[in-house]
Amino acid sequence: MSYKQVIEKTKRIETILVKMGADGRGLHEKISSIEHLIDEKIVKSIRFIASIRNKLLHEDNFEMTSELLSDFENACENIINSLENNSTYAKEQNDNSSYSSSSSSSSSSSDELSGWALLGVGIAGAFAVYNWFNS
Repeated sequence: MSYKQVIEKTKRIETILVKMGADGRGLHEKISSIEHLIDEKIVKSIRFIASIRNKLLHEDNFEMTSELLSDFENACENIINSLENNSTYAKEQNDNSSYSSSSSSSSSSSDELSGWALLGVGIAGAFAVYNWFNS
């Protein structure tokens, strides 16, 4: 799998997540925004591929071993299949929750995370990846 294939697979997953209502700048942020709609194993798999993609693109000495490549490819296919099969349901659930929160009289811009909340999300994501690699 080349860099191009890694990017194409992760972009496809990001596109599916956005169609499900996710928002954020990268895979970690996008999955955090809708992880309550997705099976925990798929969330962990998405965090795994996001971490591998980031290492591949940003770390000079990162080596994609054949075993890691195989795990990456399998994770991508499982994620894509799972999300495509469940994206209609998840999108409907997200639309319903958006409607109920927007119809509330005390609606505010609490959708945006503070700096501390973003830090917490980042730490939680790093912890999840650490646990995944060490499980």
